[in-house]
Amino acid sequence: MRRAFALSALLLSAACETQRDAPTLPALTADSSVRAALRAEGDWTARWRVNIPESWIAVHAHLRGQDLPIALSWIPPGDREPAGESFAEGGKGLLALDRFSMPAIQSGAWTLLVRYEGPLPPQTGSRMLAELPLELTLEPFALGAERELEPGRPVRIELGESDCGTHGLRFTVPKGITLARIDVFDSLTDWSLYARHGASVGKLDSRLSTRATPLGAETLILGDDEPLPEGPWFLDCVDADLSGDGSGFSILLSFDERPPQQLAQPLPDLERPHDPFQAAIASVVEVATEDSVGSGTLVSPQGWVLTNAHVVGSAGEAVISVTLDPALPPFESYRARVEWRAEELDLALLRIHSGYYGQPLPADYRFPSATLGDPEQVLEGDALWMVGYPRTGGSQNRVPRHLTHGVLSGLEAYAGLVRMKSDAAIYLGNSGGAIFDEEARLVAVPTSMVEFSSGQTAFLHPWTWIPEEWQTKVGLRR
Repeated sequence: MRRAFALSALLLSAACETQRDAPTLPALTADSSVRAALRAEGDWTARWRVNIPESWIAVHAHLRGQDLPIALSWIPPGDREPAGESFAEGGKGLLALDRFSMPAIQSGAWTLLVRYEGPLPPQTGSRMLAELPLELTLEPFALGAERELEPGRPVRIELGESDCGTHGLRFTVPKGITLARIDVFDSLTDWSLYARHGASVGKLDSRLSTRATPLGAETLILGDDEPLPEGPWFLDCVDADLSGDGSGFSILLSFDERPPQQLAQPLPDLERPHDPFQAAIASVVEVATEDSVGSGTLVSPQGWVLTNAHVVGSAGEAVISVTLDPALPPFESYRARVEWRAEELDLALLRIHSGYYGQPLPADYRFPSATLGDPEQVLEGDALWMVGYPRTGGSQNRVPRHLTHGVLSGLEAYAGLVRMKSDAAIYLGNSGGAIFDEEARLVAVPTSMVEFSSGQTAFLHPWTWIPEEWQTKVGLRR
């Protein structure tokens, strides 16, 4: 017993000695700047302590220094290994920590690690450097006072850079209410919704009610799958890429599962340009499911949409968004049902059946549709035009329509058929869109690409791969 006590005392003494010997890290505090330097005797590495309180939902560490490979990393409380690495470019670096990063933000003492990552000691021209001066700034973000939502009264929210793409709201569920519906609309970006009963949303966990799709118009319904607790609720509206670029949105609370009457506006009067190319471009739409987004083309006035099978996946429904202003992202306008899909051909046909909020289609409602061409008449070297909604087609997470061009680079045997190849640029989001020939006729669907150091090749699936029975059913004619 005495021996065990002596051993415990020895271990405790050693731990205390180790704690006393450990260097105390300099503190980096909120909205402050620190000038320091990386030096050879410090192995070109420096560390700072950052104390993160419960109220922070995000923090950005900004670095300014020389245009050399410098890495920034977070070390979570209680850990020794760095995580969440970011590299400075052009002498500037940004390392973000938030509820959606890995690791996710939590209160406690974090370590900010900055180190030189070059293969050789740093130098400028032929001169070796003894130190690398730098400046660090810590920028925290915390939610302000939550604004109260009242049922049936829309609220407009405008976000600034200091909001870090997040806005907090609250509302109260009265006794006897069994369902609550929250609609986000009039937004140019993709918003995600996080709701918690009785306490601020805080960290993300399984007790949250969430809604996150690739759309700017978002709907969160509470109480549809489990009893709805009465009392205070807290809601965080989060820009999907946390851009904090000043974008805004409108939000409406209702205690009814049906779409609010204020949102069920008349269906848009779609443009039908006389110019063949402008008419072709107007037939291209965005296609989105719960977890996927791509492009599509209206191929009939009755609202049939051609896209890739991989864009809709196994979903039975999709949202169709159309461009009403070429400088803005498309507007969520319709809902469509997946009528046919062939994974082996990577093609699918959808049919629009209602407006986005369930508005019925008038009997005489007609859609602008593409004129169909003959893929077999397109020759190698002929010009091709690609239209769609690639993720790289804008600076935000929802993008305006985008057009690029190339030529028919060649042909390739595929699945017992022949697909087309092009040097036209294809990016994530282009899939399912339109390939037009020189006469503005639809000839194929941009489907996939392979990329090499020397460039990329886009693979295009001709629309004529659609089985004859479906071509007849939709009314497709060359």
